[in-house]
Amino acid sequence: MTDFKLPDLGEGLPDAEIVKWVVKVGDRVTEGDDMVEMSTAKAVVEVPCPHTGVVTKLHGDIGDVIKTGHVLISFDGEIAETVVDEPVAEEPVVEEVTEQATHADGEGEQFLLPDLGEGLPDAEIVKWDVAVGDTIEAGETMVEMSTAKAVVEVPSPFSGTVIKLFGGIGDVIKTGSPLIEVATGNVSAAPKKAEEKPTEKKSDAATVVGAVVVGDEIVRLSDMKKPQVAVAKKSAERPAEAATAIPALADVKMGPAVRSLLKGLGLDGSGIMPTGARGTLTKQDVFNAVKQGGAVATPAPSGETFASKGILAAPKVRARAGERGVNLAQVKPTGHAGNITLSDVNSAVMADFTATPPRGIYVRPTRAVTPSGEPEKQVGPRRVMAQMMAKASSEVCKTSLFDDVDISAWPKGTDITVRILRSIIAASMVEPAINAWYDAEEGTKTIHKHVNLGVAVDSPKGLFVPVIHDAQNMSDADLRGTLNARREAINSGTIKVADMSKATITLSNFGMLAGRFATPIVVPPEVAIVGIGGLFERVVMDENGVSNHRHMPVSITFDHRAATGGEAARFLGAILADLKLEF
Repeated sequence: MTDFKLPDLGEGLPDAEIVKWVVKVGDRVTEGDDMVEMSTAKAVVEVPCPHTGVVTKLHGDIGDVIKTGHVLISFDGEIAETVVDEPVAEEPVVEEVTEQATHADGEGEQFLLPDLGEGLPDAEIVKWDVAVGDTIEAGETMVEMSTAKAVVEVPSPFSGTVIKLFGGIGDVIKTGSPLIEVATGNVSAAPKKAEEKPTEKKSDAATVVGAVVVGDEIVRLSDMKKPQVAVAKKSAERPAEAATAIPALADVKMGPAVRSLLKGLGLDGSGIMPTGARGTLTKQDVFNAVKQGGAVATPAPSGETFASKGILAAPKVRARAGERGVNLAQVKPTGHAGNITLSDVNSAVMADFTATPPRGIYVRPTRAVTPSGEPEKQVGPRRVMAQMMAKASSEVCKTSLFDDVDISAWPKGTDITVRILRSIIAASMVEPAINAWYDAEEGTKTIHKHVNLGVAVDSPKGLFVPVIHDAQNMSDADLRGTLNARREAINSGTIKVADMSKATITLSNFGMLAGRFATPIVVPPEVAIVGIGGLFERVVMDENGVSNHRHMPVSITFDHRAATGGEAARFLGAILADLKLEF
């Protein structure tokens, strides 16, 4: 029996929560099948099965929080031999894979979870893309890990056969602890010579073609060069026509994750050339086909509430549309290659909500979601936010200042958000003491030369704070473009850890929703956060007499341990002065 333990995803969080089990005891599973959905700090992640075999025990129920390094699921891996022994055109590599699959624990290469760049002690398994008995290539995505900032796809460091997964979906793995074990002796060896017999075994160890960067960024599958294996060489030696021929759909192999992707995009997979190991269709194959226009949408299955023929939308987007009663056929797509995004669905919901009712007739708003009425655990980003806010509240000696500024002189069509960002950058030049970090344990303060602007973004998943790095060097157009890119990445679930890190000061533009003044929480090590309230009209005297002028409320909350009241007041004054400008 093999135990899979939750690995450390590099964010320093000690645990993760089980949202949904996809498998049950007694199920026969194949490596790569989704087995559980786990809630991370920022998203719900599908964790793929790390082994091929029979599920013997689930170590947790829905809602349970699994500690990093604790067992998540147990497998009886004997079935792995049966799966691997499937005939594959009598390729010599088949016997090698079978041999690898029977290796005992400890006979393969173990990959230890690296520090993903956030200094946190652990990370949560969201989804396994491989299972015990699967053959993988170096550079292929093997697991999705949830950090405090994003869901990260971790590529395989080895080529070979998976013999053990050290955690299941929802398990939190400690940094430096084993994540996966791969038998590398035969599969990733150099291509065989012509005179070698099919059953001859090699002892060459695979080398890591790709690598996980220990820092702020993770090397993804698309950034890595895949190694050639024996099967790839044989294909290259065949006539060109045979090597490039697209196999019949019935002969194409694909994992559950790829099937789910095809279904979400409305595709049947026909016409897409598989490039994975042993003729397997990969996610990248699907993405490339969509980008090049070589994928054909499938007709909508009978019984669907709304017609979906030709509609490109991921499963989570279709799920959101179903929850909100949105007809995807009537939604204008703004995503890549004509895909409908979560933002598109949310915009459709808001359009319906804000539709003008008949004059004189009150229409009560419909529920955005249906509450259960029962106590529910805070999961994912909301659970992490609660922990961070409690820590910040207990540590920071916060003080707030409030004021408002007349912005009636702004030209029509001014980008309000960009003007706010610009004013914070300007204030950081005038009074640098607020654009800083404070280390309470060391008693040190770092006043930064650069301005890394965090921008609080509200989303259905919880609070996100993407960061615009080196904002002091950006034009207004650059600020807008970077912010839009960060928001789209949040909506699509592709925001990178590096794009959510190292803010030196943060903006909370809560006034876009409601509220005039506020005392937002300062999250260490930052020294301050700026809050912008909703715009309002005020009657003033000017050269034309009495008129209405538009005003903007501005709040600043700062850590009084690290900044004086005078420094904070000068910073606020510099913001107001920049906002008063007519250009």
